[in-house]
Amino acid sequence: FTSSDVYNELVKQYPDINSSSVRCTIIQDCVNHTSRKHYPSGQQDLYFRIDKGVFRLYDPEKDGQWDYKGERIG
Repeated sequence: FTSSDVYNELVKQYPDINSSSVRCTIIQDCVNHTSRKHYPSGQQDLYFRIDKGVFRLYDPEKDGQWDYKGERIG
């Protein structure tokens, strides 16, 4: 999925949602995004970046462990 996909679904329920906030939330919750370090509070390990602007759900067994800066551990 892309950030736009998420925004398009959320705007159906929350018409006043801010698209920038959606993008920031995806970045902070994406374990391997290098900009993740700029959003340290409230990080959840939910997404894995598979290409520029393209994500999928994070699978720790398949994807390994990542730190709060988006760097692989071990």
